[in-house]
Amino acid sequence: MIPVASDCVILGAGAAGLAAAVRLVQAGRRPLILEAAPRPGGRVRSHADSLLGEELDNGPHLLVGACREALDLLKILDTQRLMTAAAGLALAWWTPDAGHYRLQAPAWPAPWHLAAALWRFSPLSVRERLSALRLGLALARGRGPPPDWTVTQWLQATGQTPTLLRRLWGPLCLALLNEPPASASALLYHAVLGRILLGPPDHAGQWLPRAPWSRILADPAMAFVVQRGGAVACRVRVSALELQDGRVTGVMTSRGPICATGVVISALPERALVRLVSPWWRRPETGTAVESPIVSVHLRYPVPGRLPAPLVGLPAGVSQWLVERGDPADSDLLGSGGARLSAVISAAYREIHWPSRRLIDTVHGEVTALLPHLAGTAPLGRVLREWRATRAAWPDQATTRPGPVTPWANLWLAGDWTATGLPATIEGAVASGRRAAGLALERLS
Repeated sequence: MIPVASDCVILGAGAAGLAAAVRLVQAGRRPLILEAAPRPGGRVRSHADSLLGEELDNGPHLLVGACREALDLLKILDTQRLMTAAAGLALAWWTPDAGHYRLQAPAWPAPWHLAAALWRFSPLSVRERLSALRLGLALARGRGPPPDWTVTQWLQATGQTPTLLRRLWGPLCLALLNEPPASASALLYHAVLGRILLGPPDHAGQWLPRAPWSRILADPAMAFVVQRGGAVACRVRVSALELQDGRVTGVMTSRGPICATGVVISALPERALVRLVSPWWRRPETGTAVESPIVSVHLRYPVPGRLPAPLVGLPAGVSQWLVERGDPADSDLLGSGGARLSAVISAAYREIHWPSRRLIDTVHGEVTALLPHLAGTAPLGRVLREWRATRAAWPDQATTRPGPVTPWANLWLAGDWTATGLPATIEGAVASGRRAAGLALERLS
């Protein structure tokens, strides 16, 4: 049974909706969260995989130290302990021609730690290191590129060489924005790079999960809300909103109507929200979004294997990034069992159409080039496709994302697709949910 009325209704139990609910129960409210899926979590959900014999995330997600909103939420949920944190900037790559190379910063104050990291970046000539420092200086000055520029245009304007684009700035762009430099928003890239690379040194440190994301965020957040009087109703699809006198007065669901006596926060995907409010809200930038896909390939080997770093970039490969799954102290990784590796393919406009067998064989070939002792083995593989993973970070898309306010006085928007100043990430989702909850609390006070 779900309540027939609520003064705090949240539509969607992804990271944004859960973050909003946690903020509301902390303030003494009792939100009702409605989720169409069988479990909460949205894109940070996990599921049991019978083939690989483990719980898999829908894609390898990680945080960095600059993700203050997401890390604060995990601190509230007491799940930061399920993450492994690096102290500062330390990124590893490998290519067949250049071998292993790293971008690693000393524990110096900003921006000197970044200058030192760029100057020591080994696969570059002296001229290319000076070019990289020029971009670091542009970041430090804080003057962003024009809003209609792509990342490639901005990199060219700051004198970045093709080698820098291929080995450093391009891979970072794919990882941060889920979009290649030729089509990604320079303004958004500038903002994210500045936040990560020019903050305190720990802002660039990686936070890697040691457990499935459902155990880190979704399940603990749901328990936190329920234990404090809130409610989470899954398998409940919202079919319509009742709109009267500039307010949302009711929510029509697959399990009956709910009277909205107070505030409503929509943490739904953009396409789902548009179905509920169109044609009453004809905001031109809403409902015209292009979405970018991500493909994840999860492999489990019959023999042990460790990457040279927990996260390794492959700029010359299809895989882009390889990551070890699970706890680094897990005996499976240390030798008693098989290697568990996942590949991330961002902006997978081409690869998402490949057959699973081709994806598994391609990633396996790139893994064995890096770890030759795995050649000749036959890993188990699982391919997960997110056709609509993120709002495309194109210049026109990045500058037309709506904010939290709507024409209805008691309805606010949350979600990684809204205007947060960040790409569509866990951090953006959490920040948007907490922001919407803050506005809702002001209305209720």
